[in-house]
Amino acid sequence: MITSCGDELRLVLSLGLRNKATVDVDEVAIVNTFYELISVAICKHFQVGNPEQRTIGHQLNDIFSNFGKDFLSERECQVTQLVLQGYSTKAIAPLLDVSTETVKVYRKRIHNKLKISSQSELFSLFLEAASTVPADSNIDPLTLYFGGKSVH
Repeated sequence: MITSCGDELRLVLSLGLRNKATVDVDEVAIVNTFYELISVAICKHFQVGNPEQRTIGHQLNDIFSNFGKDFLSERECQVTQLVLQGYSTKAIAPLLDVSTETVKVYRKRIHNKLKISSQSELFSLFLEAASTVPADSNIDPLTLYFGGKSVH
């Protein structure tokens, strides 16, 4: 089946059944129903990439995923994102497959690098830095917030 998502995008969707040589009429109807749902979801997905279709939620996701990338290591960014999502040190450890002591070390490094001393300061810094990011920017909010200068 071919799905058309606008003038310039066509997708081929192939669905099939395993371990069965023939398809009955009811199965064809079910496949057609799923095809319609999948087709709409695929087209919606590609529209989201269009700047006119982006919502504040998409922009916040970009800001969130870019937060700290120019100042922190990849692992420190992961810990930061989990902290900002409300995870405790104890909850972060199994998610990253490390000990709670390792998470504490990461959190201390994050605090030192960003010149903060608490989780609430991290959240405040995130909000302040996020407010500086222009729409559809792929830049670390901290880079704009600190004027491109290291906080060390």
